[in-house]
Amino acid sequence: MEKDILLLNQMLHQGKCCSQALVALGLKLKGEENPQLERTAAALCLASGAVSPAGR
Repeated sequence: MEKDILLLNQMLHQGKCCSQALVALGLKLKGEENPQLERTAAALCLASGAVSPAGR
């Protein structure tokens, strides 16, 4: 699990917002890719007002 947390942290530092990083991590853990779903998840950050990574 610690490895997953480190990967999530890396995604956030790369500029993905929280929901986008969580979706990307879930897909990665399942061995899947879905760039369109990741882009769509980014809209959740915009809707919540967290326009920068992890709400910073």
